[in-house]
Amino acid sequence: TVTGCTIYGEEGVGINLQGNNGTATITNNTIDDMLGSGGDIDGIETNYTDSVAITGNTVYGGMAYGIYVGTAVYGATTQVISGNTIYGNNTGIAAGSGQQDTFTVSNNTIYDNWSVNLSISGSLLTAGGNTIYEDGGAGKSESSSEVGVLDSNGALVTANNVYGNDIGVELSNGDAVGNTIHNNSTVGV
Repeated sequence: TVTGCTIYGEEGVGINLQGNNGTATITNNTIDDMLGSGGDIDGIETNYTDSVAITGNTVYGGMAYGIYVGTAVYGATTQVISGNTIYGNNTGIAAGSGQQDTFTVSNNTIYDNWSVNLSISGSLLTAGGNTIYEDGGAGKSESSSEVGVLDSNGALVTANNVYGNDIGVELSNGDAVGNTIHNNSTVGV
């Protein structure tokens, strides 16, 4: 469990859980302004955990990923990313589910990330109740083709509010059901 911490100025990843950590809880932390450059600078990163709950965190400040949750171990039960505020990174939240674990990304506020606000992949992954938008606050770092939600490999995007992006929701073998998608500059879905 990692809770109630303020983490900044580190070289690399703010909170990094790799391999056989059992059930992990990462909650109510603030992570910002990590040092270094390149793709290895993340706010919160987990791989090969049995199950993880990432809730109530605030992650911002120019990282590759605000939250990155990769592969779970075989037999994992539940992965949850909920109630977080993520902004000012290249990708806000990236999450992938394997064939063995259920995964929920819900009730997060994800905005002003430069390339993709929310990237999800996997048939057992559901993203719902999130607010996902661009208001131009990331300035010159923003991509000219920002994506609100990138949904692939059978993931379900449902009941989200997606607005102000270049592309609202981009589907690649995913499903979008019951979302409010509005005022995106190029494409809604």
